[in-house]
Amino acid sequence: MNLDVNRTMISAISNLIAMYPGAPEQAGHAYPNLPGWPSYEVGGKKVGFVPIPIHTVNDFYDYELNPDAICPRQDQLWKLVEETPEYKRETENQKDLLKTVAKLSGENVTLTNLWLIADALFIEVCFL
Repeated sequence: MNLDVNRTMISAISNLIAMYPGAPEQAGHAYPNLPGWPSYEVGGKKVGFVPIPIHTVNDFYDYELNPDAICPRQDQLWKLVEETPEYKRETENQKDLLKTVAKLSGENVTLTNLWLIADALFIEVCFL
């Protein structure tokens, strides 16, 4: 997933403006004190836009926001989860559901990947 697109960059800028508003006394320091500099009102006072640099990271190197990042430790821990009595018990409790979803989807469905089917159905409902 490439986050270096206008939609995500504008979203990041909007969030940062809200989280780090300027203050009138910062004019000339945090932002230029020039006529025409972008500004907005906070508490009835005119505040200049404080530019905050935004950078993106290639998806392959993004270990924070990429849920599909290659992480051997995460894989190791998830295998441990799948061996717990709780996971095995819930798999047994949901075996009829998993079998039905597998039959309807043509996929091998487990508790681990059931979210993929739910996600696809959600997207179909939202956008089709």
